Amino acid sequence: TGGTGGTGGTGGTGGTGGNDGNDGNDGNDGGSNENGNDDIMEGDDEDGDDDAMDGGDQSSDDKISVLGTTDGAISKNESGNSIKVKSAQGTKKGDLLVLFIGTSGGEHDRKPPGGDWVEVINKDRSSGDITLKMLYLVVTENTPNEFEIKKEARNYFVSLSTIRGLDTNNPILDQSGKIDTKEGKNGEAESPSVEITKGGLLIAAFMYDDPHEASVKGMQTLSAKKNGDDAMAIFYEMTDKNGESGSREAIGKRRESGGGNEIGISVSLSP
Repeated sequence: TGGTGGTGGTGGTGGTGGNDGNDGNDGNDGGSNENGNDDIMEGDDEDGDDDAMDGGDQSSDDKISVLGTTDGAISKNESGNSIKVKSAQGTKKGDLLVLFIGTSGGEHDRKPPGGDWVEVINKDRSSGDITLKMLYLVVTENTPNEFEIKKEARNYFVSLSTIRGLDTNNPILDQSGKIDTKEGKNGEAESPSVEITKGGLLIAAFMYDDPHEASVKGMQTLSAKKNGDDAMAIFYEMTDKNGESGSREAIGKRRESGGGNEIGISVSLSP
């Protein structure tokens, strides 16, 4: 949808099904819900836009499902000072919002508005060269359905996913991050092994200082954005065992010019 001046783009991605991470309409704003109701109500997004696509398995609350993701990016060459992202259609009380913020040329120090966000992990390569952080928020009846994230760096990436069926009291089982895990400029990167549990969910996220289009074998895409000379990519899979996950390796589609540096993060979530 068309944006107000000075806001970044939002491009929706699907629910449980994987995708190739389309870039969306960078430079436009997130297209807020036009019905004037900022509180979350199941099925309240009536404008039919693609900012929060369905596609997730919403048939059962006792099974983990990804309802959808919205994302956006602003590069140093674009006007705007914020990115708006919506929660997925059908988001309701008790769901978990998972937010990733990736930056280049600066750090994001403030927690987003709209609730009591909990920071899970924050990795910083060389004092803001590139950074990647994850936060979560348990949805209540007062949680808004749109969030505006202020730009505080040269290139800026935001991804917001709604996940249902997690332990909202203790959703994070384990987390870990690594910096410059692979050499070269082909998009190769590694997220570290973490503890997982049967019936849980594993997320692997990567921030590049090159505009890579990455994929991870066996994982589905939550978000894949490239803009300017940087990129962020996030993947997930359901876990079917207890123990260590092992590392997850990302592969890029082609060689890209740039610094060849990256950050890899793994986060394990509990049912």
